[in-house]
Amino acid sequence: MGEQVYTTSVRSSYTLISGTSLAAPQIVGAVGLLYSAPCPTLSSLARRDPEAATLWIRRLLLENVKPLPGLQNVTATGGYLHVNNSLQALLQACGACPPLVSIAVRNITVNSGQLSWTSNDSIQRVDLRFRAKGSTAWTTIESVSAPFNFTSLSVCTEYEYQLKTYCRNSTLDFEETFSFRTDGCCEPPEKVTIPTSIVSSTIIRWQAVTAASGYTFRYRPVGTSTWSTLNRPFTSANLQNLLACTEYEFQLRSECSGGTSSAFGKVFTFKTGNCGACLDKAYCREAISDDQANQEWIHSVQIGNFSNQSSRNGYGDFTGLKGIDLRSGQSYAFTVKMGFTGQLFNEYVVAWIDLNQNGQFDQHETVYNSGSKKDSIFSGQISIPMGTPSGPTRMRIALRYNSEPSTCSATDRYFGEMEDYCITIDAISTATNDLKPQNQMQVFPNPFAENFMVNLTLAEAAPKAQLEVWNAQGQQVYARSLALPGNTVVQERIEANNWPKGLYLLRLRTGKENSEVWGKVLKVE
Repeated sequence: MGEQVYTTSVRSSYTLISGTSLAAPQIVGAVGLLYSAPCPTLSSLARRDPEAATLWIRRLLLENVKPLPGLQNVTATGGYLHVNNSLQALLQACGACPPLVSIAVRNITVNSGQLSWTSNDSIQRVDLRFRAKGSTAWTTIESVSAPFNFTSLSVCTEYEYQLKTYCRNSTLDFEETFSFRTDGCCEPPEKVTIPTSIVSSTIIRWQAVTAASGYTFRYRPVGTSTWSTLNRPFTSANLQNLLACTEYEFQLRSECSGGTSSAFGKVFTFKTGNCGACLDKAYCREAISDDQANQEWIHSVQIGNFSNQSSRNGYGDFTGLKGIDLRSGQSYAFTVKMGFTGQLFNEYVVAWIDLNQNGQFDQHETVYNSGSKKDSIFSGQISIPMGTPSGPTRMRIALRYNSEPSTCSATDRYFGEMEDYCITIDAISTATNDLKPQNQMQVFPNPFAENFMVNLTLAEAAPKAQLEVWNAQGQQVYARSLALPGNTVVQERIEANNWPKGLYLLRLRTGKENSEVWGKVLKVE
């Protein structure tokens, strides 16, 4: 890591910068020095197997660092780069008998494996010895050639092996130990394929385990305690009726012969869509680097009772934060505090909200514009227009030096920062004022523990009605199309046993102006 490096900065100035990327020039120089060393072995290897040569250089650099107590258990090596140590280690290894490289066992089965390596012109003979790990007796085979096939091995057993090389005037004895394990262990699947786009259903696939005759698949919403379990004879699981905009976790277990089972494996996760405009729409994202936020950046944002403090990173994605709930027809205090180094300059702060939820910030959706100010605190009001659609949508806040920012046109001349947030618009106050009394919604039991019923009564028929349920975070968790007659009670049962406890809002959209019906229900455990 480069620490307090004095370097050039914006506006014809200089500054001190720290960061891991500033160590890169030193590493590049060290690699170049090692490649230029008088070592025929490295030169030959670089021509025959460039990847192996690169890995050798990497190992020389990492294994020959200078230990430093302050870096123990902090960095991977516990020390700092020592080029001379690495160079001396390279020259010592460049003897008259260069070692074998690219040593690996591939094509492993339950009782076999194929050993390969890369040799060189100096090596005249190779001996091999191997044994099951824990055994004291070696099996030695002289004068082997690559590839060498291990056969008649035991199932699910770890083996270790060593190689001895003979050159014209010297020998490299059995020293470094390598290992591999045969297949056939009763273990959980490790390679899993998860679709990138998931709404209410999906198919999870995994690579077969040789010893398995079947699999147990369990899944649940993150943060809940109850697993849903599937027993699968094949390498896939078909999941249905998933909650919208919910993160799920799942695990796999192998069922093997003799009634044995593996433990459940690592936890995998996926998230369903239908989260609303804020997360589902493809908003443009600015490629503003942290270097462009060195002089000025967004230190904190406050909207009503919500506040967030952040560091300088060019672009801040805070769409995972919750708590920005705004009502149409209302105004909210808005404050952005700027972090800066040195002196103050003229800055702009602009905020947009995607009010129509179309996935872009239109010109009329600017909700705050500070104009040019030589200040570090920018305050004002954000107003949500009457009639703004309900649901989650995105807000973008931009800070820029000396020029008014736009939503999607940052360049290398942009100095400042952008941040994105999810907000939830609540239009209940405007929608319910004009509800017809004949339009009714009854929810029972309320509170509920597992499932609940909804009775719907409309004054006029609605052949394309939509019943929706939203959680307190503004995420839609249920949606169903209904053809509703007029002046008739229609009962709808909603299965909600997998929903987290909390308050939920129900909305019936009839497709007609000023005829939405709203309700609330509370889930308890």
